[in-house]
Amino acid sequence: MIVGAVTLFAILPAYEIWIHKKGRDTYLPLHLFKNIRFQSAAWNTGIAAGVYYGFSIVFPQIVSIIYYGRGEISEYDIGTLAGLAPMSFVFAQMCHGPIVWFTGPKWAMIGSAVVGVACLTACAADIDNRQLTMGLLIVGCYAMGIVESVSITTSTFPLRSQEEIGQGGGLSGSTRNFVSAISLAIYTATLNNRLNQTVPAQINSVALGLGLPASSLDALAAAVRGSASYDAVAGLTPAIQEAIQEPFRIAFRDAAKTVFFVSLAFSGSALILSFFTTENDESTADYVAAGMHGKSEEKAYHDEKVADTGSK
Repeated sequence: MIVGAVTLFAILPAYEIWIHKKGRDTYLPLHLFKNIRFQSAAWNTGIAAGVYYGFSIVFPQIVSIIYYGRGEISEYDIGTLAGLAPMSFVFAQMCHGPIVWFTGPKWAMIGSAVVGVACLTACAADIDNRQLTMGLLIVGCYAMGIVESVSITTSTFPLRSQEEIGQGGGLSGSTRNFVSAISLAIYTATLNNRLNQTVPAQINSVALGLGLPASSLDALAAAVRGSASYDAVAGLTPAIQEAIQEPFRIAFRDAAKTVFFVSLAFSGSALILSFFTTENDESTADYVAAGMHGKSEEKAYHDEKVADTGSK
């Protein structure tokens, strides 16, 4: 990630400036890096997508460990509930057009970002309450999906010329991939780092109280997290294995809360950037940057193809 960041935001601009001073055409127009409206939309594509990728990985673990682990849902419900985050994003992509038609892109993004910030952060309030958490998650992911969809479709609106749409769209896509990769790494690292703290705090005293040797605690922590086998834990008995399941569920719940709090850094940034989003310019609604051919040329081409097919 460090290499990618240095390449994209240091080496590339420096190379572009050097090429420009040489009097040669730059790979990317330099004004793209100064265009705040373009940059805000480009960064929002990655920030909002990061919420999608992050919760598509974290929330399925919450479903399987917390809700299925205490018998709230059946094994047949795991797949459906685990897909709530991506399904909400996809539904938002289907619906964002009519929303933008009524509100315009700027206020669609601002309003959706406000809802997303509030709901996704509030998911940390009571994760044990499945209905509450799912309701907040669905609404929050749907709102951030609107932000992502609108930012993708509007990222090229502020370009000086639509002839640069390929270059602008390419830079926007690269920014999206870069930011979403960072956010996914942050969500995963946050969860793992917190589990390193919460798991020993919850299960060690229980396991030791039931006679597990202190030398086996690290192996037990790895086994309960699924990164090792219970068979590798010396001195483990069925009673100990059963007794630590509820403490581990609590430990995972406490770790997952932090992930929801960390989402505020991304959804909050998306809200700030939304205020710089451009509105639709109605004066250019009928503007065509480049015409390939007119109706007469199209008809002539079609007639020629028909004639060639008939002769063959």
